[in-house]
Amino acid sequence: MILEKTNRILAVLVLIYATLSSVSKASEGIFVEEINLSKVEKNSKIENLKKFKKSSLNKKKDECLKEAKPALTQFPLLKGWILLTYSRCLLQSEITDASMKYFLQKADAELNDQRSLPWKKELADNSLSLRLKWIDLLLKSHSSLIWDQIKYLQSHSDMISKDQLALSYFWAADMAAFAKNNEAALSFLDQSIQVKETKSATERLKQLRFGLNIKIPTENVETAKVEFNSEGEAKYEDRFKNATKQSEYVNLVEDCISYLNEYPNGRRAKWANDKVLEIYNLISDKSKDEKMLPMLNRILSLMQKADSARVTEWVRALHRKNDYNGSLALAEKVIALKGRGQDEGLMLYIAGRCAQFAGDYSKSQKYFENYIEFHSGLEDINEVYFRLALVHFRKGYFSSAVASLEKLLQQKNIERYELNAHYWLYRSLEALKNSRATAERELILKKYPFSYYGLKVRSEQNGFLDWPAERNAEVQKSKKIYLTADQKDSFERLKILVNAEMSDEASSEMSNFIATTDVSTKLVLAQWMVMAKAFKPAIILMNQAVDYSDEAKSLDLYRKFFPSEFLDKIKTESNLRKLDPVLVRSLIRQESAYQVRATSTSQALGLMQLIPATAQEVSNELGLSSVSIPEDVLTPDINIQLGTLYVAKMIRQFNGNVPLGLAAYNAGPVRMKLFTAARDEVKKQITDFSTDPANELWFDELPWTETSFYVKAILRNILIYKMIEKSDAPSPDQRQVQLSKVFWQELVLQ
Repeated sequence: MILEKTNRILAVLVLIYATLSSVSKASEGIFVEEINLSKVEKNSKIENLKKFKKSSLNKKKDECLKEAKPALTQFPLLKGWILLTYSRCLLQSEITDASMKYFLQKADAELNDQRSLPWKKELADNSLSLRLKWIDLLLKSHSSLIWDQIKYLQSHSDMISKDQLALSYFWAADMAAFAKNNEAALSFLDQSIQVKETKSATERLKQLRFGLNIKIPTENVETAKVEFNSEGEAKYEDRFKNATKQSEYVNLVEDCISYLNEYPNGRRAKWANDKVLEIYNLISDKSKDEKMLPMLNRILSLMQKADSARVTEWVRALHRKNDYNGSLALAEKVIALKGRGQDEGLMLYIAGRCAQFAGDYSKSQKYFENYIEFHSGLEDINEVYFRLALVHFRKGYFSSAVASLEKLLQQKNIERYELNAHYWLYRSLEALKNSRATAERELILKKYPFSYYGLKVRSEQNGFLDWPAERNAEVQKSKKIYLTADQKDSFERLKILVNAEMSDEASSEMSNFIATTDVSTKLVLAQWMVMAKAFKPAIILMNQAVDYSDEAKSLDLYRKFFPSEFLDKIKTESNLRKLDPVLVRSLIRQESAYQVRATSTSQALGLMQLIPATAQEVSNELGLSSVSIPEDVLTPDINIQLGTLYVAKMIRQFNGNVPLGLAAYNAGPVRMKLFTAARDEVKKQITDFSTDPANELWFDELPWTETSFYVKAILRNILIYKMIEKSDAPSPDQRQVQLSKVFWQELVLQ
């Protein structure tokens, strides 16, 4: 009996041990770390790493190259990031065989790591650029080292372009010819041409064959006969050629459309379709000359004679080009056919938008209302409700605006429109002197206190702006987080990057940690990012938390998330361009969140997000002929110098109207001039400045959602920066920001 009980106890103990052992093994991949904002490591190694990074940013190439090797030794966890910075310095320097051997050996070892690491793509691109730069140097001396580089390129053909692969065979031919091995040179040149034919390879092959008295092979190729579907189609071909030679645009368009109607799938159908659009755009671009208008109208009337599918395609093309009148005229042709298909819904949507942009509000109202009646299930319904409300507001039909906005607020997935809908609902109710306006105003003040519209409503209510006392919740300083093994590796790198204030690198590593939905975790991580001056992920995290936490709306946090980086340079350049520095600071926060090497999908560069063509244009104006794109434009001093001049130029193109100038900076001056020229209500604001709600309606009428948000975000940033600057004043009265009737007018200095 005793033995039986003992055995049972032992069995239970074994089970408990096995369970605990299993649990322990299951927990092996879980790591716990604490983010503590008070723990900032400072030592000589960290200071050296900071110095290395700053030498790169400030283009002190010799210092950067000198400091790279000790940094690699001292921080093995950061090899990838250090090599990336090292590669940027090398690209701007005179390279040597020794420096390239050392760098490529280290970089190749790091790139062989199969993990998806945040520095790999740029490091791979820079390594390839440096390798090609070195090969150019080696070719001059015909160094045997070149063969190793050719071998590397050809064994990594999946990483390089066809041009570069063809070039590698061309270099091999050059080396073979130098070694007087002409047969090998011929073979390598032939392979180069097979990969991609180039003029230089073809000419070199001809010269080599001629020198060796090798007969050049000729291909026995008969000229292909042009075949047509019919004799009638062949006649069109002759007319196309003659009209093109004589530049008879109207006749050519007429022939193209007749051909498309008669032979919709003919051999030249695509050519004719594209040619019609090309000619229309050519004449449209010259339409400022009144002599060209009759031709433009004639071409437009001819285009309306094509089949509806063709016209629908042209409508889309003109709509994308912001040709509101042309797109509207063609869309109306499709609508007139009175179909009820999805194409008609698209045409009603485009017609309503284009009529609104062109200032024809009655037409816009009609087409939007038809869309709602017959196509309310389509994806653009939320935008249609919103734009219809703006049309009603513009026409003074405030009750109709209220009805449209209330229907919009009942729809699904309205996050994009929610704040704007509540704001214009408030303004419509206010215009009607409806008591419900008070509730809408309070909702805006509570839910969107630091949006531009929220700040605007509060300033009207109080007569000034200051930081609300209730927005000073205590900020949490530490937080435990749970990590996977991959996140643990990233976290170890991140700790060093935060301490070394390596902002771009910390931003990239941060992508592993922003998935959490816990608000307090977001805020502690955000503050940690600020310590690294990685403001972009910090601001993203703050924005995600701000709707759910009073802590996220505290003055202490906003001080951190509205940076004062590069302030001396901003002040210097702003004063030169007669702008208030707060305008430039607010724009940088919106454009790049102060990330020095920020690069957008459209290749906009640096703090003020200048596209290469704009950077080149402005650098020429400043006489900076030696500016290198993109590297120099990613340098803070040069970027601020170029960007400040450009934003000042945009604002002055619109007579000092700051919101219009900001919209032009974002959307482009040509597009903004087309938008303002189309409507008298907007055009008059170039001379008559106003911040009355009706005169800011165009912020939300803009065709480009990004630009609409952008203008309001920068105006919001300006007001918040002003409140933060005043918040340290000793008395409540001194902490008030008094706003003039047109507050942004003061940002352009006399």
